[in-house]
Amino acid sequence: PGAEIPELFRESRDDADAALRLAAITDTVARLRGRELEAVMVAASTDPFPPVRRVALDAVATYLDATLARPLLERGLLDHGRSVRDVARYHLARLQLPVDVTKHYDDALARPLRPRSLATALAGLRETGQPQHASVALGFLDHDRPVVRRAALRTVAVLDATRHLD
Repeated sequence: PGAEIPELFRESRDDADAALRLAAITDTVARLRGRELEAVMVAASTDPFPPVRRVALDAVATYLDATLARPLLERGLLDHGRSVRDVARYHLARLQLPVDVTKHYDDALARPLRPRSLATALAGLRETGQPQHASVALGFLDHDRPVVRRAALRTVAVLDATRHLD
């Protein structure tokens, strides 16, 4: 009683128990609005547990102005968790924000990224691309990191496997 909700959220943010962090973000979203909510959502968007990041991203798109939500939703497109990427794409479409998500992934693959982020961008391309995008993934089949090669192979297999069997 008498505790400030943002302070309780900050305390729970460092807890090792993912279920507690998920309950804290869910409760915080239900109680806050405005700038306080925005600060909490930005902090929760880096949580290691994908359901926490998903709740935070959902709240961003639901309660914040679209111009404030857009950068966080675009960052969500490159989240390591597929469900978080799905929520980001859903809200970008729902809010009718002009983002070509396939191009977003294609552009990300042209930038120097860490291997795990490259694999995530390849996964996003796999989830949204067309057969012609398989050629982009082909360039990563000889990457030095297995996580990137595996993501590239899966992307080619989903987008246009028969043409690239050889």
